[in-house]
Amino acid sequence: MRASDSDRDQAIGRLRQAYGSGALSTDTFEARVGRAVAVRDVGELGPLVADCPSRAEPRSLATARRWLGALRPPAELEAPPPASGTFAIGRSTECSRVLADRTVSRVHAQLRWVNGGWVLSDLGSMNGTWVNGWRISEAWVRDGDRVQLGAVKLRFKAR
Repeated sequence: MRASDSDRDQAIGRLRQAYGSGALSTDTFEARVGRAVAVRDVGELGPLVADCPSRAEPRSLATARRWLGALRPPAELEAPPPASGTFAIGRSTECSRVLADRTVSRVHAQLRWVNGGWVLSDLGSMNGTWVNGWRISEAWVRDGDRVQLGAVKLRFKAR
């Protein structure tokens, strides 16, 4: 069945909502909107929004979740053995460390061993990577440093 302008608008609206909630990165959002505009068959729109949340959670519930999360002590981000190469961190199941939080990008950051120490790099995430309260694109991390990916707070634990 041919996709109508209304069908496209509805799909783009869901993509906007997912992007606004942090469920989609900017690149993913832009690519999917481009595909939504170009589709001919309404069946092609389904896969573009399949992983988007069906509805936004009420603001009061989102606020309560943030407050409760702030009360919990940070989880640990344990470094792999130095010889293991790079270590991807994100929402994707293909990452070495999976963080199931909507504010974390699919592949959010990378940890790698360089010259006897660990370097954490942000991989263009929408919600940022922070070390000890500073937003970084790349930084050396040591045992005990506070790392934040999106809204997820972690304590770095070196081996």
